[in-house]
Amino acid sequence: MHVELATSSVTFFRVSIMPRRVSLVASILVLLGAAAVRAQDRAAMPTLNSAIRGQWVQFNIIVGRIILQNSPVGPIETGSNTASRKDHLSIQAENGETTLVYEGANAKEQFNIDACGNSRLTLRRVPKVDPQAIAVEFRQEPRGKSVLLLGPEGKQQVLAGDSLWHLFILYPEQSRKHLAPLLQTLQPNWRLAETADAIERALGHNADVAVIYDRTNWGRWVTQLGDEKFARREAADRELRAANPALLVFLQQLDFNRLDAEQQFRMRKIIDVVSARISSDSPEQVASWLSGDAVIWLALLTRPEVSTRLAAAKQLAALLESPIPVDPRADPASQAAQFDKLRERVEALSASEKD
Repeated sequence: MHVELATSSVTFFRVSIMPRRVSLVASILVLLGAAAVRAQDRAAMPTLNSAIRGQWVQFNIIVGRIILQNSPVGPIETGSNTASRKDHLSIQAENGETTLVYEGANAKEQFNIDACGNSRLTLRRVPKVDPQAIAVEFRQEPRGKSVLLLGPEGKQQVLAGDSLWHLFILYPEQSRKHLAPLLQTLQPNWRLAETADAIERALGHNADVAVIYDRTNWGRWVTQLGDEKFARREAADRELRAANPALLVFLQQLDFNRLDAEQQFRMRKIIDVVSARISSDSPEQVASWLSGDAVIWLALLTRPEVSTRLAAAKQLAALLESPIPVDPRADPASQAAQFDKLRERVEALSASEKD
């Protein structure tokens, strides 16, 4: 049964309710009671901000991925259409996960969200009148990198990282200027730029090379999940379940199509188990699992603070198992050729870990 409440000729709200084995009178009373309880909330629902403030939808960040948590309400479809503003919000259930689709437009901009649990997230803001503003889009797919796109279609600057926090560290200026404001539309209380700064400080002060050993074995353990011997499959499964949470970022970059059916099944279970150990990202947690990532330290080697560059040089030498050709005390701008050589070594290490 669908109930549709019309607050005006341009605003609607629809919620699906399916009572089981109740009388027609009881069904009507249930529906009217639900409408009365939620009447105040529904009046504010045509805007996304109202839905977020009322906790109809909630987003969280777990190991650098933005997660749409299961909604306590739904399915819901609501929207409005006036001369100055258009809104449409849909909250549904898809394969046990909450999905959210939002389309909003006013005289200044158009804004869209397409999200599904841990599977996908796309946000896009397109300005209409401000010549200084640029289009900003963020994409997070079930597998692969998180991507920030800046500028009009066909001429976009494409910035990619293994996680949300990679984007903030690899591209600090663009992420703070464009990505942070876009994502704070999902949760206004997020302080992403401040969190990224805290992560960098934690990396510099508490560099931990212990995670390096884990990263060198993750690929081997994933391969072992498909071993012909059950005992070896079980041993690899245990190792991966107990691994550093950075494992989740590593697994998200793998091509599941290259794995057999049992490897894929076990990998999904492992992702669920490791994810369940984390409620939300903290700077200390993120610094811990980023500490074994050479790509991160290469970015920090270009920071203006000498202390940060010294910590980055130490970590890169440990990860690459040899001295690096860059003097961390020298001006990064004066070492372009050396950085290019170092970048090639880091990219080769990163590729080998994922093969």
